[in-house]
Amino acid sequence: METTSGELTDFCLVLIPNADAVATARDAVRSRFTFIAESDRMSLIEAVADRVQALLERGSGRPIMVAISLEPDAIHGQVSDEDEPGDGNGSVFEINFSGLEREPLG
Repeated sequence: METTSGELTDFCLVLIPNADAVATARDAVRSRFTFIAESDRMSLIEAVADRVQALLERGSGRPIMVAISLEPDAIHGQVSDEDEPGDGNGSVFEINFSGLEREPLG
């Protein structure tokens, strides 16, 4: 799906489970979703970072996948280290979405 300005609304990131994983996730989400309102972007960054950190603390050693999809009224996300469904740990989240930042008219 795309916004009216052509921004893609789906995102997938695979992280190596190391000391840089949380910072990498934060930076990737921050730079990828510049077109959403700052408060929504900060909520999204924190939701992803917290879940990546939790998976790192569990220490499975498997790559961590971050998947995000923007819908008209919500941001849906999943952070997991599952090789196969049910084999690993995962966390699904939803953030109420105030909408896309719009270009000023005129």
